[in-house]
Amino acid sequence: MPTAQQNASVQGGVLIPADANSQTIATWKDSSGSSAAIATDRATYLGWRWGSDGSGNVDKAWLQASIARWGGTIASGPVAPPTAATTPLPTPPSRVTRNSPSSPRSTPLSRLSPSPSLPDSVPPTFTDPSDQSAPPGLDVQVNSNKPIVSIEAYLMRQELTNLLGRFESALTASNSGNTAINLNAATSPQLVAAEQGGGAPASSRLPVLQASRTGAIAQARQVLQTFDQLLQEQNYAEARKQWVEARQLLWQNYPKEGQRVGAEIRAVWLDRGTIVAARSEQGLAAVFDRLAAAGINTVFFETLNAGYTIYPSQVAPQQNPLTVGWDPLASAVKLAHERGMELHAWVWVFATGNKRHNTLIGQPTSYPGPVLSAHPQWANIDNKGRTQNPNDGKFYIDPANPEARNYLLRIVSEIANNYKVDGVQLDYIRYPFQDDNANFTYGYGIAARQQFRQLTGADPVNISPRDGSLWRQWVEFKTNQINSFVAEVSQLLRQNYPRTILSVAVFPHPESQRIYKIQQNWEVWARQGIVDLIVPMTYALDTNRLQRITETVGKGTNSGFGFDFSVG
Repeated sequence: MPTAQQNASVQGGVLIPADANSQTIATWKDSSGSSAAIATDRATYLGWRWGSDGSGNVDKAWLQASIARWGGTIASGPVAPPTAATTPLPTPPSRVTRNSPSSPRSTPLSRLSPSPSLPDSVPPTFTDPSDQSAPPGLDVQVNSNKPIVSIEAYLMRQELTNLLGRFESALTASNSGNTAINLNAATSPQLVAAEQGGGAPASSRLPVLQASRTGAIAQARQVLQTFDQLLQEQNYAEARKQWVEARQLLWQNYPKEGQRVGAEIRAVWLDRGTIVAARSEQGLAAVFDRLAAAGINTVFFETLNAGYTIYPSQVAPQQNPLTVGWDPLASAVKLAHERGMELHAWVWVFATGNKRHNTLIGQPTSYPGPVLSAHPQWANIDNKGRTQNPNDGKFYIDPANPEARNYLLRIVSEIANNYKVDGVQLDYIRYPFQDDNANFTYGYGIAARQQFRQLTGADPVNISPRDGSLWRQWVEFKTNQINSFVAEVSQLLRQNYPRTILSVAVFPHPESQRIYKIQQNWEVWARQGIVDLIVPMTYALDTNRLQRITETVGKGTNSGFGFDFSVG
């Protein structure tokens, strides 16, 4: 490598899996899971760290992740099974750069988070049923009794599981305009052949099609139940045979007919930068024309950002200086409805001042924004007394402050009352990211400290995770501030604007981790039915990661789900 390159500020490369045979085995830390090492059945590719210090630590981490994937060891001794990353959850990347790596390339990418050990370390592969014809899928030799190794078994199991889930979703969608179908009705693996002729009317063929499809579902479920048993019995030929037959039956019966009239959302998050660049309703119309041509039916329109409203407000201290002179929200509602789209006001809730926005409007990077400038007592403060987050450059509002909460409710009411928006989406509905292990925590605003002292007699600045139950009570106190505010927004809208949809942009990470790091427990909102739509921010640079971070989302909840994702 040329010497000039060795001194460059870029210290690592992001890899992109090229196909189903390319598996992410290690990710860059603090990068939303960008691939740092990828393995195929023949090679391992490393996102080389340029300009490293020569210590070999990163190379060792890569090698450990690669070898451990196959259950092996390295020369220096056994490799401990990699564990799930416990680094702080990433702040969502700006929607302006959705298809770019979320970490700036000038940020060191020198620390690796090994993927979990098998089977979780192997991202599942799946086929795309969009064309309703069976793609090649895995290369499975039907009559071979060659042993099925663990990686092959995992991929086979995952492909059939994923295809079954998509089949069921497609079946529900195709029947959404007709009589609902019971996916659990199939109790026998025997199928009723579907009529292929065109002599009978479509309505008379529906029972036959339904029986055939529910039978295909039942057979696939049965194969998934017996697959592992066949492997234990070393009956590999039968396992392959049943897998192939179940897969073929699902594809043969994949729903093609009927109107897809379910609640399908094809959305885009229209950010402040795009709105500002439009400059006028005419410029914004060109944007909406492109969205309509792309099949978009829902627009989440950035309405409150960095403490500024995009529209002239009677509640907020200041309209965004970059949009003064026109009302982008009024134009957006008009343009969306003319094109048959829904328009949802996308609102930053507890994040306010923003260093990046300050630069755009000529303010110092330390400017807290118009809200906290007018009301500094509303600030959320970290355990070192700082109001500006050292990681993301943003300022945050204390969710426990009743005056601040009332202000935010008035903003939501103003939007719903003055504009015919179809919905309101709450973003940054959480505390800033925290790391107990690094002694970096948030929530020490004036109001929060007072309320917690009244509740427990303890000042939260004087407690730590070592205090056990008292610390858990502090985390629960903060979590309840978010829960109760979402409930208040829900009550406001349902009592006064019942047709307005309430959605939330949330992180999809495990519940326990999310509660301790950002105090966001959206499962409670779903179970209580206080939100209409949950949009997990499933940011991913490849479909393998997207699959991993979405496979557990929504279990045990009843609300509708959408997915805010980016795939490079």
